Amino acid sequence: PHMSEHLWLYEGQTEYAAHHAQVMAGLITPDEFLRRMQDKIDMSQNHYNDSLSFTEMSRRCLDEYKPEYTNVYQKGALINMCLDIELRELSGGKYGTRDLMRDLGKEYGMNRSFNDDELFDKIAALTYPEIRTFFAKYVEGNTPIPYEDYFARVGVILSAPEKEKKLSMGNVALNMMMGEEGPVVEVVSTDGMNAFGKELGYEVGDRLVSINGVQISEVGPMQAFESFRTQTKAGDPVAIEVMRTNKKGKTKMVTLKGTAMEVEVNKPRQLVVDPHAGSAENTLRSAWLTGS
Repeated sequence: PHMSEHLWLYEGQTEYAAHHAQVMAGLITPDEFLRRMQDKIDMSQNHYNDSLSFTEMSRRCLDEYKPEYTNVYQKGALINMCLDIELRELSGGKYGTRDLMRDLGKEYGMNRSFNDDELFDKIAALTYPEIRTFFAKYVEGNTPIPYEDYFARVGVILSAPEKEKKLSMGNVALNMMMGEEGPVVEVVSTDGMNAFGKELGYEVGDRLVSINGVQISEVGPMQAFESFRTQTKAGDPVAIEVMRTNKKGKTKMVTLKGTAMEVEVNKPRQLVVDPHAGSAENTLRSAWLTGS
């Protein structure tokens, strides 16, 4: 099958709109909306290739870039968030992605589709020439989006860096993807493995099955990790089941055992309203998050 290069629109816009509609309607607070966007930034930057052309990934998401596909719900939504801010800045707060979707609906509708290679030019024609540059750089191109620059335009900043102690999973690089039987979490690098990871004995290629009895296939990777963090204390015994393939190509279940260990890490920085933001930034933020 031929995949469209515009998953940023089909999936990303849908995901962004699901959250943005809630804050616009007052169903969630602006702080909650910003927290959700920060979670997407963290996930996108830590678990996917942030320098990969999004249109290229979309076209080849069934084969070469299959592990990157679920980034459509992270970076795909964030592309639309930044596009929304860009449009609102150019229009003095009067025009955003909701308006763009309405206008695209009028232009194409149910009985007329668009050609993949003309969509960016069409959107720029409907809106502003600067939007074509945005697409070329951050969607077609491989330049990571400078999120802090976009948030600064609406008077939002990242909180100051802080340290905290957190249970370690061994500091190995993990790749999350969808397999035929559900989510798969695979160890892809042990280069930065810490003492806990060495005690467990991770190997590249290990596929995590369970963490202290919590089955990843049943609850999903994020819930399994969260359960480990909330139900385990430093010094507790840890058992992680993995599927491991040996040099002969045979796969078997191996139980890795160790003692839970805390490490000092950078506390996740939160998006907060800048108390020193100017009136222009505050007005634009209000238009973006409340429509007023």
